[in-house]
Amino acid sequence: MKRFSFIALVFLAGALLVNGCADLSETPELIPEEERRQLATQEFEDALITQTNDGETSFVLTAPFVERYDFQKQAKLSGGIEVTFYKGGQPSSHLTAERGEVLRDGNELFAEGNVVVDTDSGMVIYTPRLKWTESDGMIRSDTIVTIVTQWDSLHGTGLIASEDLQYRRILHPTGVSRRNVKKTKTESSD
Repeated sequence: MKRFSFIALVFLAGALLVNGCADLSETPELIPEEERRQLATQEFEDALITQTNDGETSFVLTAPFVERYDFQKQAKLSGGIEVTFYKGGQPSSHLTAERGEVLRDGNELFAEGNVVVDTDSGMVIYTPRLKWTESDGMIRSDTIVTIVTQWDSLHGTGLIASEDLQYRRILHPTGVSRRNVKKTKTESSD
């Protein structure tokens, strides 16, 4: 009796398999190439991206969500991003923003939404958006910007700065606010 049940089960499975097969004579219709090029080729959660140039780290980026688009050579970052830029193997500045894009296989970085860039020296840039280019190591913004230093705050529109913020220029300045810096006894006796 057990042998018969097994043979019946094999026969039934074979019948289901033959009747359940798809007709492979038809070619499936593909999405047009133009539309496929607009789709993300990969998606990542909790991504850590390290960009190097000749073995030297250019930047390290973290983002909660990344969509990579191979055809456009870009990656869209969302959920809050953090980027640490390096110069000479050492961190030179740190950027945070709500979202961004890595363009041209990591040679450009665009950040948008409450962008803050700061250095170990205490200088900070606030702007709605900016772009970093690896080829010249410069940060640029075409919108309102505030630079806060130890001594003052500079306000205006448009910015060009080195990634370590040692060189910086507001293209259309609108104001400066100076702070009183208390001198130590040794500084005031000079």
